[in-house]
Amino acid sequence: MSGGAWRWAWNTAWRDARGSRGQASLYAFSMALGIAALVAMTSFGADLDRAVGDQTKNLVGADLTVRGNQPFSPEVEAFFDTVPGESASLMSFASMAAFPKSDQALLARVRAIEGGFPFYGELETTPADAASALHEGPAAIVDRSLMARIGAQIGDPIRLGQREFRIEAVLEAAPGEPPVASLMGPRIYIPMRYVEETGLVQRGSRVFYTRAFKLPAQVNPDALAASHKQMLREERLSVTTAASRRRELGQAMANLTRFLNLTACLALLLGGLGVAAAVHYHVKRKTRQIAALRCLGATVRQAAMVFMLQVMAISLAAATAGALLGTAIQFLTPRLVAEWLPFSFTPQIQPRAIAVGVAWGLLLSALLALAPLAGVRRISPLLSFRPELSETPGRDWAQIAIYGAAAAAWWAFAAVQLRSPWQGAAFVGALLAGVAALYAVARLLSWAARRLLSPRLPFAWRHGLASLFRPRNQTSVFLIILGMGVVLTSTLAGARSMLLGQFDAALTRNRANFIAFDIQSDQADGVAEIMAADGLAAGAPIPIVPMRLAKIKGRPVAELMDESGIPQWMLRHEYRSTYRDSLVETETLEAGAWVAESAPGQSPVPISIERDIARALGLALGDTVEMDVMGLPLALEVASLRRVDWQSMQPNFYVVFPKGALEEAPQMFIQAAKTNSAEEAARLQRDLAAAYPNVSSFDMTQVIASIDQLLGKAEAVIRFLAGLCIAAGFALLASAVWNSRYQRLGEHALLRTLGASRRQMAQITLTEYFFLGLFAALTGLILAILANWGLGRLFFEDSPFPDWRVLAPPILYLPLMTLALGYLSLRGVWRVSPRTILRRED
Repeated sequence: MSGGAWRWAWNTAWRDARGSRGQASLYAFSMALGIAALVAMTSFGADLDRAVGDQTKNLVGADLTVRGNQPFSPEVEAFFDTVPGESASLMSFASMAAFPKSDQALLARVRAIEGGFPFYGELETTPADAASALHEGPAAIVDRSLMARIGAQIGDPIRLGQREFRIEAVLEAAPGEPPVASLMGPRIYIPMRYVEETGLVQRGSRVFYTRAFKLPAQVNPDALAASHKQMLREERLSVTTAASRRRELGQAMANLTRFLNLTACLALLLGGLGVAAAVHYHVKRKTRQIAALRCLGATVRQAAMVFMLQVMAISLAAATAGALLGTAIQFLTPRLVAEWLPFSFTPQIQPRAIAVGVAWGLLLSALLALAPLAGVRRISPLLSFRPELSETPGRDWAQIAIYGAAAAAWWAFAAVQLRSPWQGAAFVGALLAGVAALYAVARLLSWAARRLLSPRLPFAWRHGLASLFRPRNQTSVFLIILGMGVVLTSTLAGARSMLLGQFDAALTRNRANFIAFDIQSDQADGVAEIMAADGLAAGAPIPIVPMRLAKIKGRPVAELMDESGIPQWMLRHEYRSTYRDSLVETETLEAGAWVAESAPGQSPVPISIERDIARALGLALGDTVEMDVMGLPLALEVASLRRVDWQSMQPNFYVVFPKGALEEAPQMFIQAAKTNSAEEAARLQRDLAAAYPNVSSFDMTQVIASIDQLLGKAEAVIRFLAGLCIAAGFALLASAVWNSRYQRLGEHALLRTLGASRRQMAQITLTEYFFLGLFAALTGLILAILANWGLGRLFFEDSPFPDWRVLAPPILYLPLMTLALGYLSLRGVWRVSPRTILRRED
């Protein structure tokens, strides 16, 4: 096109757009929301990458750490002696913390430190710099969540086992641990030299030992660890360096940002649909003007360029607004997820991330806008004289190709975010399937509304229902947009309710809800007596024998570390097994034969293994395994496979031995009881802590409360992103309503001429929008129920019945919201006189 043709197209586009600014602002807003979500999440991901790179050493607290669940052997200690630089020792274990001042006791994670750990970063405390007190005396730094639960103050005494400490400070944050971790296990830091005086570390106690090193600048920690890799593996020790921690965190943060980006993609998709729908309506309304331009000599290219310039201008304005809004959201997002991150950071403007987000947003939205613009070339000049004629019949292959290109672009976007073309195809396929299901239900509801129409219904109700299936109605668009928002929020709420419901059900079937563990053999009778004295029904003590895998099918575990696809944690794991002569109610025999008792000295010993761990280890019926039981090898044979209900919150085990095999092995016990109130549980914890300081216990109702808090925090993030999707949906709906104003003006003028009052016209419109909101809520809930059913079958191994207290709110608030939207959008239509409208139509 020449310069004059460009100027003509621009001037025509500007003059034509002056009367459509309200419509343009609405669909530009929906597009801006989508771009804002994408810019915010892309920039947030860049912030995370920068923070991980800058703070990796702070997250580890050292250049190199070596960790195991047994005291280090002389060979390992000899290796430690050769490592240059500074070193520090740490021990961590669970223990009851007793607060004499309030006469309460709670389970906590005790961290004992010797040396200058952390070498990088610091323990954040109130008052500041109080960590130095750990080197001066029997001081304790206590997690803020534990202090708040007990009501303790700085200076109060705290007793761990047989030793009393003084609370010197409140722990606010620890290197490498997110704040939310304190919900499941509040932390207490003490000096290591007092651990022996507590009497908490006994044979069978679950203790983790760590040695941390600050190396000279010229020493490479990864090379140092690699040079002793074989010895460390044989000792089953895990090694962490700044580089390995960076890789772990990088993968975790990449998963987080991909999830957030894909959720933002939904908001962008809705914004793109808003552009496509608005352009489609705009082109339809301008059909006669386009035909007139064709009659005056304008080419198809020139006529299409008029509207393309409008779309480009609006898209650029929306992209600018979206970039600004997305940057603002980026600075808000850390507040939503800060408790889940093991580090803190200050958001910074990310020009590259903004450019990428805007580019993707413009590309994906422009492709969805191009398809309706392609219809301009099918508008014949004859339509300016014969408006009753429609466009050229037949398929428009150019539009089909553009829609195909849009789908391919969405697939490419998802593939880049998921780093997998197949997962990207699955995401786009699931999205299209959801949209198709919503569209099919919308068509079904329109059909049902037509069949439900009855002359006996009130006048306003009849016409409101008729609006659901009249030409150019918003039923399908509205259901697709708001239905997706309802599916997102309701599925999440239903999954959370289902998970907590399983826990609650496990505790209401007269099962134990109080667990005491780390009970030594000579303490089992005394613990049972304390429970009986408190009036509680306790079951038989459950024996636990710690052991490690030594060989699988004759191959040493050290060989399998590199060569097999078995997760390394399974090969290093200390399996805490038990022995009994029968299955329990949380287990189901899936394959093989249950062996109740083994003969003295029998080899190999028949065992039962949980099915999932057996599959991961590559074990089947008849396969042989060798376990290291406190230094003694024990030959085993897989006699049966069990399915275990892990959600039961009861003591469950990967490996179960028959009676007669482990009675002489060193062991400890678990004792379970059923308490009827929080007061009973607290009293029992105090009594056990006073009599047996090494015995730890927890009330599972408190664990469930902590899980509820964790899920609630995760749900807040999802609801924020779902809110962006719903906001984009409402902007799209408002745009569609605005585009249909001219059609409604004619309909309302005819009804007003026939005698309908303004009040009746308002009732007709509000009736339509009430049913639109109600149908959208019902459609979304149907899909949410199906999604929850799928989650229950696949992940929770249950067929959940919907919890209507969780799924019902959309039925209540969506109709009201759509009523408000319909009223605000169309109240001006009711005030226009029929004479004005009819003259305009002429």
